Amino acid sequence: MKGRLAFLLPRRKPPAAPLAPSVDQERLEMLRELGKRTGEDLLAVLIHNYSEQALGTIQAMKDALRAGDLPQAGRLAHGLRGTSANLGASAFAALLEAFERSLSDATAARGLLPGLDAELGRTLAELARAAAAG
Repeated sequence: MKGRLAFLLPRRKPPAAPLAPSVDQERLEMLRELGKRTGEDLLAVLIHNYSEQALGTIQAMKDALRAGDLPQAGRLAHGLRGTSANLGASAFAALLEAFERSLSDATAARGLLPGLDAELGRTLAELARAAAAG
């Protein structure tokens, strides 16, 4: 009887594969070491500045899309992509590159925004942990 009613039991989903890190830890370590040589907490300063810039730039990209200014959205994404890559936020940089390529179709570009927001959240959380770790 149990076998015939098995379809009524909730199915267990296989465990999700862990997400790859959003931030290149080797890059963070290089920046941490550079800061030690200069006597500054360079990594914390860069992370703080990046966090503020990234949040503002994503909002400006959304505003540009809403206004139909696709070239401006592209310029903003391009600048943030470079900054992200330099800090080691390679997953976010890759999504920004995809956003840039999608700008020939505003609807497609808008469709990438939730993924950009989610990845930025992951990236900022990883960077905050790195800054707290010193």
